[in-house]
Order: sequence, then C-alpha cells, then structure tokens
Amino acid sequence: MVSAVVLAGGSVKPELRERFGIPSKGMIPLLGRIAVDFVVDAARACPRIGKVALAGPEAYRELPVVERVDAFVPDAGRIPANLLNAMIALGEQDGQGLMVAGDSPLLTGEALERFLSQVPEEADLCYPVVSKQGIMAAFPDREWTFLRLREAQVVCTNVLYFRGSLLKSFEALADQIEVARRKPWKLAALFGVGLALKFLLRRLSIPDVERRLSEILGADCRGVLSDDALLAMDLDDLRDLPMVEGFLQKRG
Repeated sequence: MVSAVVLAGGSVKPELRERFGIPSKGMIPLLGRIAVDFVVDAARACPRIGKVALAGPEAYRELPVVERVDAFVPDAGRIPANLLNAMIALGEQDGQGLMVAGDSPLLTGEALERFLSQVPEEADLCYPVVSKQGIMAAFPDREWTFLRLREAQVVCTNVLYFRGSLLKSFEALADQIEVARRKPWKLAALFGVGLALKFLLRRLSIPDVERRLSEILGADCRGVLSDDALLAMDLDDLRDLPMVEGFLQKRG
C-alpha cells in the first residue's frame, strides 16, 4: 500500500489571508468545509492508499480534519522534511509515499488511482505532468503556465510518488524544484546546460529529464504524461474560488 502525505503548509497570498484570516490555503472555506477536507476525501477514496498523514500549521490541530488522518506533523517549512517527518510518524519511512497538495480540493480518489496505476513498478520517484489538451478541455478559462516539451505542452501538478528511502537525497533538489515550479525556464536550468538548451530549442523530452534526474539522485526517476487536469488544479488565488465551488457543487 501507498501512504499519502497531504501537505497543507506553505505561504498564503495576501488577498486570501486578508479575506479569510488563515495561515494555510488548505483552510480556505468551501461549501461549509475547508479545502484540505476534500483532499483527505480523495486520499481515503483511493484503493491503493492505506495510511494518510497531514503536515501543516499547528492551527490544524483544532480542526476536525485532524481526526480523519492517521498522523499529523507540524509544518517544518520544507517539503522534503515534511514528507520524511510524516512517513516516520506513520511508521512507513522506508515505504511508498504519495505527496498531495492540500490546496487541491478537486482531486478525487479515481484521479489518484489512475496516476498510481501509471507509476512503473521499479520507480523510486514519479512525477506526472498534464498536457495542454487535457488542461484546456477541463479548465479553459483559467490562466496556466505551460512548459513546452517534445511530447506536448504541459503543466506541473500537485502530486508526487516517492519511496521513503529516497527522501534524504531528494531534499536539496526538491527545494530547488519547488522554488522553480511555476517558472519553466528555471526548472529546465536546474538540470544542467544541456537540458536548458534543449528546453530553449523546444527539444526537451520527458526521457531527457528522467535520465538527468536519475543521475543526480542515483535513483530510478520517471515522468508520466497525463491528460488528467485534476492532478494540476489548485486554489491559487481568489479568482479560482467560484470555479472550484461550482465543480464541487456539480459533484454533489
């Protein structure tokens, strides 16, 4: 089984903090609940997921969502540290894990299951990207930043499969990736001049990134091209709220 780690820390844009007075985007109110509630729903509905942990500000301890997870760990301020602390708290530090962003309330158990079914058995790390075609079919009115790969134009997502044994070596690189996640040219430059040049020439491919990342980490790193827009949709600012609530209402 895979253990899910829901990350509900991180910074909040001023307009969200001013409107809701919250320390975490996972606490954004939606239809009488909070955003991270829906993420936990998705994790619990995924057949491949066993235990679920939540990492976030201490304020979560006062909320009902904490009673629905197997472990809560305070936000350590860094993604790899949160993942490692959560896996240790679950007793699964050497097991398989799935990082899920706490501000992704449109995720479903089916979407997580589809992604996990695509993860190669031998992979130590697997990250999905979503095609422009998939994104525009589901969310055509939202602004997106696309990364042009040889296979397709894609967007980054809010989930990551990992093996717990990889987390310590992943720490430094993951911090850099998170900083560059919404700036495609920085993301490409992290992996070396060769890859950056391929990116500029629009020749960068998923296998190129897989090979370089595997070299850096000394692990089997894979990428998955998906059309599942739910893996990429998050609550980034106030403009997203009406659309997200509309989708949730349609689901019932």
